[in-house]
Amino acid sequence: MSNNKGVIFAYDEAQNLADNAAKDEYPLSVVVGYISIITTRWTATIVSVNWLTHFIPQTG
Repeated sequence: MSNNKGVIFAYDEAQNLADNAAKDEYPLSVVVGYISIITTRWTATIVSVNWLTHFIPQTG
């Protein structure tokens, strides 16, 4: 058993994250702030943010 401790942060569908100041909603800022906190508190940190790109044209 290893005594190493760390954090794995995985977020899927990240393309849906966006701040909306007009509605006072800041989910993107919350996620970025959280990642900042966990990377300074734990030396072993893995961050995986996955999104679908909307810049690739659909084929078929």
